[in-house]
Amino acid sequence: MADILRDMTSAELIMELIDAEEEAMLCSEDPETRDVEQRIAMIKTYLNNKADGIDAIMDTVGTQVAENKGIKKYYSDLAAKANSRINALARTTEYLQVHLLPQIINAVGKDGVLKTEHGTYGFRTSYTKVEVTAELPAKYYIPIPATQKVDGKLLRSDCIQAIKEEMPFPAGAEMRMFKKGVRK
Repeated sequence: MADILRDMTSAELIMELIDAEEEAMLCSEDPETRDVEQRIAMIKTYLNNKADGIDAIMDTVGTQVAENKGIKKYYSDLAAKANSRINALARTTEYLQVHLLPQIINAVGKDGVLKTEHGTYGFRTSYTKVEVTAELPAKYYIPIPATQKVDGKLLRSDCIQAIKEEMPFPAGAEMRMFKKGVRK
């Protein structure tokens, strides 16, 4: 009997306990009642062992959850630091290309070109992001009137064309041209 009970699942043990308790109530006056009560005690012992096992598993699972939350936070913090460093490096590159290199190329370079042992630097014309002023641009630049969203690519290309042709910008848009020092 003990071998059979040992191999049962918790749900099967509970069903066996219910059956044994019903049997004990039906034959409360029989001499077999003692055997049934021993079986009930044995089933309860095995259920307590199962409960101890479940408790140990729950402790292990709780520990693993806490450990994995810590790992997730660590990598999240690491990713935030990496993103911060990437942004700092991008700002440094932007400063060097937009402010420092053009000044050096103008001061030391010949015909807008500066040659060093590491590379050749020159000017590349670039444009800033289009800034939409208080006045809303023409409807031509708003693809879906219901959302009132400006088509930035189309507006940018028209602003660049206006700069090249020395024409006024489309209504409600501004853009500047600047020179950027780049390695060639």
